[in-house]
Amino acid sequence: MRFLQDGPNIPDELLELRDQGNLVFLCGAGVSYPAGMPDFPGLARYVVDELGTPRDAQSREMLSMWDNDGIPTDARPSLDQIFNLLQQEYPASEIDYLIAKRLRTKPGACVSAHQTVLRISKGVDGKPQLVTTNFDLLFEYACKQKIRRYVPPTLPDLVNGEPLAGLVYLHGRIDRRIKRGNVRQGFVVSSSDFGRAYLAEGWATRFIRELLDQYTVILLGYSATDPPVRYLLQGLHTGRRKNQARLYAFDSGTEEEVQARWRDSGVHVLAYPATDCFHSKLWETLLAWADRADDPEAWRERIVSLAMKGPRDLAAYERGQVASLVRTKAGSKLFANADTPPPGEWLCVFDHYVRYGSVGRSLGESSPPFDPLANYSLDDDPPRPARNPRLADLPPGEDLLSSRATDRYPDEITRLAGIGRGYQGPMSPRMFHLARWIGRVAHQPVVPWWAARYVCLHPFLLDEIRRGVEHEELPTAAKRTWQILLENFHATSNDHDLHWHNLWSRTKVEGWKNILIREFDRKATPYIKTERPYGVASSRPPDEEW
Repeated sequence: MRFLQDGPNIPDELLELRDQGNLVFLCGAGVSYPAGMPDFPGLARYVVDELGTPRDAQSREMLSMWDNDGIPTDARPSLDQIFNLLQQEYPASEIDYLIAKRLRTKPGACVSAHQTVLRISKGVDGKPQLVTTNFDLLFEYACKQKIRRYVPPTLPDLVNGEPLAGLVYLHGRIDRRIKRGNVRQGFVVSSSDFGRAYLAEGWATRFIRELLDQYTVILLGYSATDPPVRYLLQGLHTGRRKNQARLYAFDSGTEEEVQARWRDSGVHVLAYPATDCFHSKLWETLLAWADRADDPEAWRERIVSLAMKGPRDLAAYERGQVASLVRTKAGSKLFANADTPPPGEWLCVFDHYVRYGSVGRSLGESSPPFDPLANYSLDDDPPRPARNPRLADLPPGEDLLSSRATDRYPDEITRLAGIGRGYQGPMSPRMFHLARWIGRVAHQPVVPWWAARYVCLHPFLLDEIRRGVEHEELPTAAKRTWQILLENFHATSNDHDLHWHNLWSRTKVEGWKNILIREFDRKATPYIKTERPYGVASSRPPDEEW
């Protein structure tokens, strides 16, 4: 789902995990960049300059390659190796002191990014649950309440049930009590430091593994080549558990670019457009997510109000927000229980057979063509296939009228329309609420128009429609239409064409016994068959009243 038209597409699963308190952000230098803090190359330049490193020193020569835009990022020397060279040439305590000096929080620092992340990163008890590899104190500065902090080697004992309630400084934290001298701050900054934390001693890797066993983690403020990410993934790959499936990352660029950068990492990458150096599209999205996180129920109610406009009056990303709502039990219940139910035309969005239907064209060009995909598409819908799909084909877009992986019965074959009565699995609560909504809007002309393309509806949906039709004061045309459709759905018309040959074969062997005569009588009884109209009306639902 997208909060913004051109923002990143955030999976619904992450939204729900956050609401359940099962999502943790792992934050890097990019989070502190808007507050005036340097990125890792900028920090290395500051330390090298402050140390007065000779121009012909290997560390300075390696660092100069980061100023050459002609060298690809993945071809430049690793920054942790540069810090390792500096630690060999200068006291490590002096390097730590300079790092702490550069990352000191300035009065009036802009911490809006940190405040946004703090609003999203909360457990069900409302307490922050954050992990950062930054050394600065900006999260503490941004937090309006006292926050518990963890600094290695004292980390939350997740494996023994200790909750993550506070802020974990995974690579160390600035200690303002330490003066310039022979004492290290304990920052993980050089390849030797990273090696101990993630490989040799492995305490950082153990913590991340335990974290991923209990939470889903989003990397924020990193690039694919950052040393923390590289060592983190290397440490996880050495383990036997494949818990990278619960690891996500935001990265700027096109979908193809970011997927190429994170290929084979096991990380689910979420792309957003690189419009400026401040990554504004990402932070605008996170700010909107924070608004949702503050009150998920109010956000859902706002989306129901948005749905009242009807799908054709909304942009694709707004239709995607409504789709995100009805993908969940709580959202579909709110959608169905609205005082005034949202228009029945949303069936054209929820049903992928309608969205990917053929472009309707009128005879003689009396009205313009109607493209269902252009009017009802979701923002993450793939293009229409090269050929027009038949009813038996499965369109590429998501179908919200079928059982989903997150439903209570994900392995059962259940759909509100198009699957025979004998093949239906149990109905999930989400689909139950959608069926109730359809029953509430069955008096609108678009609903029988939608239903007429199918030979059968789910039995529960039929009952909801029948109740809706019987309890509403409907125009004569509406009642007559539904009478015909309901008769059609309760008939066994689909048996007529399929079993004539079998009946004829049995009479050859058994003769015209009474049981075969009765079966012949059933199959020879006239029945109703419905079709959609031809031309543009086959793709465009009716706009007029009855």
